[in-house]
Amino acid sequence: MKKYFFILFCSLIVSCSPDEKNVPSLITQSYTAEIGDLITITGTNLLQVETVRIFSTEYNVSGATIYNKPGELLHHKFFTFHSDTEIQFVLPQLYAESYVMQIGTQEIPLRLIGFIPLFEDYPFDLQEIMGLKVLNDEEALGTTRVDLPTRNLHLFKNGFYETQKISSNVQFFNVLENADSWYAKSTDFKLYEIYYKSSSSPSYSFLNSFNTRDLDYLSMNPDNILITPEKQIFIFTQNGIFIKQNNELKKAVELFEGLEAYPKQERNIFDLKLTSQGNIHGKVILNPGASSSDYEYAFISMNPKNFTFNISERLLSEPVGPQFKSSTGYFLLPRNKKLYKTIDSGLTWSESATPIPYTDGYFYNAQIKVLDAQSILLFLHTSTNDKLPYTTVYKSSDGGDSWQLKKRFNHPRQVDLFLFQSDFANRSGLFYFTNFSSRQLWKYLE
Repeated sequence: MKKYFFILFCSLIVSCSPDEKNVPSLITQSYTAEIGDLITITGTNLLQVETVRIFSTEYNVSGATIYNKPGELLHHKFFTFHSDTEIQFVLPQLYAESYVMQIGTQEIPLRLIGFIPLFEDYPFDLQEIMGLKVLNDEEALGTTRVDLPTRNLHLFKNGFYETQKISSNVQFFNVLENADSWYAKSTDFKLYEIYYKSSSSPSYSFLNSFNTRDLDYLSMNPDNILITPEKQIFIFTQNGIFIKQNNELKKAVELFEGLEAYPKQERNIFDLKLTSQGNIHGKVILNPGASSSDYEYAFISMNPKNFTFNISERLLSEPVGPQFKSSTGYFLLPRNKKLYKTIDSGLTWSESATPIPYTDGYFYNAQIKVLDAQSILLFLHTSTNDKLPYTTVYKSSDGGDSWQLKKRFNHPRQVDLFLFQSDFANRSGLFYFTNFSSRQLWKYLE
């Protein structure tokens, strides 16, 4: 009996040994956060943790090491609180979406959402990204300026973290909402070739071309081209709108009854959008001969299936948008702090009761990105007092009835950068900030 008591006594001593009692143990098992969030790790014996390391096992990007020990300077500023049951620190800037947090000797997964900067060292020369089109959550197309008017076309792949050059001398491109992608290549200043890739095909194939005779008919190079799901090619120039269908090029005024009643200058459509239903939306200047401060604007909606169109009421200041998801769309009148919404593909618009939330100061630029029928990102580039301008992002999850601050791009690397090109598909997007000397490409992930 004494022998068994001795064994039990020894086992109690082992189980209650000082080493085991002081070993840190984590209650937090995983974390999802945005850059700049306050991270709270819970557990027991956490005062024994001296370092927190963040690294990625999926992406070839640098991580971060956060020191808590007094006297350690590197990243010590990120720590905010340390007790036996909690560790708190601010999540530093990282360059991918999947990481591991090593708390002492234990590891838990970290998933980043929100705005994530891409590439510490860019894989190609980012001398102005002139266009971005997100095909899906894994791929996007981007054109970069090489030398006026030449551009290179790049494919962002594997979640936008890898790039591949597709073509040179690209003049313009566009992408359909169903993820089918298109781009046009200029073989010289008079000949354009259009290429097409379906969402199920890994490569591009030749679709159509404009020969010299076509371009003589147009009298100038196209400003933009949209291709409908029915493969109608809409060509927008300062001389009007032309449509190539079944290898025949026609003027839009020949097909859209009533369009000829508008002066030619008012048929110059810009900020073009193509919805998933194949409708074309853009804005026009109604009195282009006047001073720019007196311009009036309107939206035009064109239905290529039945060749009908609708022009909205006059707007007394320049609108931003529209942006659509299915039949729901939004546009801004930023200088009036107003947001407008449609639920019938732009036939009628209603003003939101809540003003958009930018602060007082000098207004530079505004953009919106519609994520779904109720979710909107609002980008406002403003400055106050003597501060340099920077972009502030707000998000609405209720169709513009309320707004929450999402991010301020006023880190020293983002000072005076404004949103120049962007696009969104499903729940992720690409956003390119620049002031034409400094630049940064960001991914947004819901």
